[in-house]
Amino acid sequence: MDKTISFTRTPLAILVASTLGGISLHATAEELDTLQVWGTQVTSDNSLLTDDIETKQATHLSGLLRDQAGVDVGGTHTTHQVLNIRGLDDSDLDITTDGVTQSNNIFHHVGNLLIAPDILKSVDIQVGTNSVLTGGLGGGAAFETKDAQELLAPGQKAGARLHTSYNSNDSAGASVTAYSQLTEEVDGLIYLSHTDKNNPEDGNGFELDNNAGTIQNGMVKVGWDVNERHRLEAKYDRYQDEGYYYLRTNFGSAFNSSFTRSAPDDTKYTRETMLVAHEYDGLDTFVKTTVYNTQLSHERGNDGNPAISEHNGIKSLAETTLNNHEVRYGFEFDALEAGREDAGKDEVTKFAIYAEDEIALSSKLFVTPGVRFNSHEIDYTGQFSKKFTEVTYGLAGKYLVNDQWTLKASTTTLFEGPAAREAFNAEAGTVSTDIKPETGVNSEIGFSFQQADFAGLDDFGFSTTVFRTEIDDYINDRVTMRGVSNNGTLTIEGFESKLTARLGNTSARLTYAHSDSTDGSNIGGKYVGDSIAFGVSTDVPTANLSLSWTSMITLDFDEGDEHKEGYNVHNIAATWNPEQVAGLTVTAGIDNLFDKAYASHSSDVARGEADLEPGRNIKVSASYTF
Repeated sequence: MDKTISFTRTPLAILVASTLGGISLHATAEELDTLQVWGTQVTSDNSLLTDDIETKQATHLSGLLRDQAGVDVGGTHTTHQVLNIRGLDDSDLDITTDGVTQSNNIFHHVGNLLIAPDILKSVDIQVGTNSVLTGGLGGGAAFETKDAQELLAPGQKAGARLHTSYNSNDSAGASVTAYSQLTEEVDGLIYLSHTDKNNPEDGNGFELDNNAGTIQNGMVKVGWDVNERHRLEAKYDRYQDEGYYYLRTNFGSAFNSSFTRSAPDDTKYTRETMLVAHEYDGLDTFVKTTVYNTQLSHERGNDGNPAISEHNGIKSLAETTLNNHEVRYGFEFDALEAGREDAGKDEVTKFAIYAEDEIALSSKLFVTPGVRFNSHEIDYTGQFSKKFTEVTYGLAGKYLVNDQWTLKASTTTLFEGPAAREAFNAEAGTVSTDIKPETGVNSEIGFSFQQADFAGLDDFGFSTTVFRTEIDDYINDRVTMRGVSNNGTLTIEGFESKLTARLGNTSARLTYAHSDSTDGSNIGGKYVGDSIAFGVSTDVPTANLSLSWTSMITLDFDEGDEHKEGYNVHNIAATWNPEQVAGLTVTAGIDNLFDKAYASHSSDVARGEADLEPGRNIKVSASYTF
């Protein structure tokens, strides 16, 4: 069974892949299933039919996602990876890994995502909330890790991959993956990785101190095909980032080195996840149910009193096809405890049940109504508790004008209850007794064009989506030690455009995204403003070589009293699969080719000091699969 459910997809959307290893840059979706590829497929709402496959060596989520339209990743430190979609960060997004929620608020000076890109099978990004299947205010991302069944070649009973990497600026790592069809019904995978980090230098040649540390990740997955309809899976995953880090890793070294209250100390940032999942694959219905426990722990100084955010929950999502109806429905329950043992913990209990029906009114017109019931109960330890319920709705439409043109529009109402206070400082944060849930609406309209054999090209496509998101009673709740209250109405407007083309072995992609708060106030969000990404990739089949160039350009942007300097950064990469050694893949590349000193617009700025990204980095990796 390889069918999965992530975010809803239009019939014209297919997987857009961004790979860590080298494969044909113009492979079809069917070919991707049979090629032995170690990479991550990145899919977003504006994916087009034209395949978009790049050579990447991502060690940080920014390297995997930053060139996606409407998406950014703030932070340079490995403990601070903050996903940003249309100006909203992960506290306002619905993010999961293998169906397990990643909704946490450990500490406003670190991120909440501890994810190793190397072991990811896919990332499905929903740019904006346009379906009742998800509960985030600004969209979300569904990460999926690799499975043994998908790595084994037809007829293969066991396999392994050995991988090593070196980054001149400045880290080295290795990983081993073993996978096997243990019996006719049972398969298993073991993944172990270790990375040693030193202090990189920014584009000005200054050392980004107190970044040195180690990252260790281990994962075990076992699957059991009970019969042709039912499959069970179990997973244990542990990720730890350890080093002598500054307290405020979201701020750049230039600030931290002179700010005494950010003194470095021994730090352990750990995630542990356990899950059991069941899949039912019927003739017309597919159901996936996941029961999970996941814990995020942040400890400084080995004091034995870490900040902890722990979830226990269950999530079930189903899809049924009935004549001209594609019905998607499910429920989710999640219980969160967040805080420290010596200071009490906030408790949040969420429940939602939802359904949507994509109705084919004709061969050209599709309408998708949806409804979602939300229940949110929170107990602020030592203060008060509240419960909120809300019904939200969605309505989407799509019209296939002809074989090339598609029109689409959607509107979805929003709901998000108040979050737990940050676990690191929960006892210091007061909450307004008049706290309300965040509500609002997200509306989008767009079009796409795609055609083979167009203007001398083998494939060509472009799309544009215009959106408006309004959030009432917005809560800027990352810095909860300063108090939690509703801050008014947040309105974000913008658009994403994408153009893709292919000629022979060469593919190209150009994206442009814009987002901003329409009232100009900074009650929440980190807006990127205007960003452009351009990528070109080519295959050299006679040499088993793949080459790519990626450019990311962000324009100057003023956010309140803060000026954000624009930048342009360029990366190149090459992957070689020598015929003489079957299973060997060598990848080399240069990130920040021209050694630019720059900071992402979604990263934090402290007293005028930006969190500068690393400068030029020469990367080499080798993997051997057998």
